[in-house]
This record gives sequence, structure tokens and C-alpha cells, in this order.
Amino acid sequence: MWLFTPKCNFFFGDIIDIAAKRLTVNERLPGGICSGIKQEVNLLPFRTYSSPLMFAVGTLFMGVLIWVRRDKYHLKLWQIILFTIALAAVGYAGVRLLAILEQFKALIQGDIAGGMSFYGSVFLIPLLMPLIGKLFKLKPSETLDLCAPCVLAILACMRVSCYATGCCGGIVIYLPEKEFATHPQLIECAADLVLIAILLRKEKKDRKAGAGYPRMLIYYGILRFFLEFIRETPKDILFLSRGQIYALIGVLVGILFFKLFYNKKIKRNTGKKTPRHDGKNHKKHNGGKSR
Repeated sequence: MWLFTPKCNFFFGDIIDIAAKRLTVNERLPGGICSGIKQEVNLLPFRTYSSPLMFAVGTLFMGVLIWVRRDKYHLKLWQIILFTIALAAVGYAGVRLLAILEQFKALIQGDIAGGMSFYGSVFLIPLLMPLIGKLFKLKPSETLDLCAPCVLAILACMRVSCYATGCCGGIVIYLPEKEFATHPQLIECAADLVLIAILLRKEKKDRKAGAGYPRMLIYYGILRFFLEFIRETPKDILFLSRGQIYALIGVLVGILFFKLFYNKKIKRNTGKKTPRHDGKNHKKHNGGKSR
């Protein structure tokens, strides 16, 4: 049964390896920027491209994650729809903006190649979404907790698009009698889904809002840092790629937040003295009877 066909056949439950047809986009875009190539996809009876298709799927995924937590954040259906659209728009703006900044010299020369840099959404969302969250009567900490698993959801979907177009590819490991192609796009997609489950589980146990996004920065940063070693990206900044630098920044910001703000808030709340009951008060609370 055909699911969709981006110039090579994808079967239901079985994705055909297209590593042999990988495009050398990383040689044309600096820093391993995702190319955003418009890989044609036939989704009978419609025809579209992989990037906008997976972006739409990712946006829908975000909406579902917000909807299942609507009671916790007191959101109505129309608020969920508007918040999801705003989150997708800010994420897309961040992706494009960071890609432009990474190609600043080319931009000045008028020779910018376009593309996407996914860490842009990770960094821009915590700057803008708390302001948007106020329109929905959400505290900044609540807004970022709401956004944290959603960011991973759309990143997971966009990595499927990366795999379909052949960008953000992995190195080939040569064995004596065999070649082994790595696929960091699919590894990250699967790992992002696992991280979503972990974030949702921890969100239920958190005593205070505000831990979700820094926790996501730490988890995703560690994941990306190690995945970059098998990606076809230039390691020209202290033997590290740009993605690894961004990952280290994200991990550092997440750790600092916990050290400087969140943990102190928890200690401050748990450290409050509970009122002691003397004999008279104790009798009052027990209906005038002492035990």
C-alpha cells in the first residue's frame, strides 16, 4: 500500500533507505544548515512538498499536545488553536532568522542560499512566547512549560522531512566488507518522541511551573551534541559544529536556570515554617477535646 512517494517509494510501515541518493547540500550551505529543499511528495490525490507537509503535521502534533493538557492550563478550544498557530509562526521565524544570521556574509553580498537552522526556534520561542502567553492569561513559566514538548514535536516531524530530502545526513561507516550509513535525522526523530514522553511525565510531578523548558534545553542539547558527531556538518569551531555550540549554550542556560532560579524557588516555598499548635489551639482543632 502506497503511503507517499518523494521520488522514491515509501511503503506503509517500511521506509526505503535513500542514503545512496543523498544530496550534498552541506557542501553548499555553511555550517550544515538544513537546505529546506522542496522534495516533491505525492499524497494521493494531492501533491505537495515534504517540508510544508511535515511542518503542517508538526503543527497538528503541537495542537494535540496542548489539547491533552488543556485542563491544566485552563485553555478553551479557540485558545488552543490560536496559541498553536502563534507557536508555529514564532518557531518558523526563529528557524529562518538563525539561518540568515549564519549566512550573514552571504547576505551582505546578496548571495544567500536560504535554508533553515532548527535551533533558531529553540532560542526564539522562550523570548517571544511568554509575551504572547499573557494574551491567554498564562504566566511566563506556564507558557514555556506548555511550549517545551511542542518544540520537540515539530522538530521530530521536520527531521522526517530532512531525511526525505537528504539533508542533515550522517556519515558513512566503512567496515571491512560492508558500508554502514548512519541516519541522525531518524535517530533524532525517535529520540525527540521519547523526550516528549519524559517531559510530559515530569510535568505531572513538578511542584512548581517553570521547569519544563530548561529541562527540554538540557535534554535536547545533550542529544544534539552527540548526534552532531555522526552528522555531515563542518567541525570548524574548536573541532565542534555550530549545532554542538548551540547545544552547549542550551544546556548551560538550562542548568543555570535550575541553579539560580527554580531550585531556590522550591526551597523558598518548602522552607516556610508551618504554624505550631499550642495546647489551646490543639483543643480547638479537635473539637475542644485533647488526646
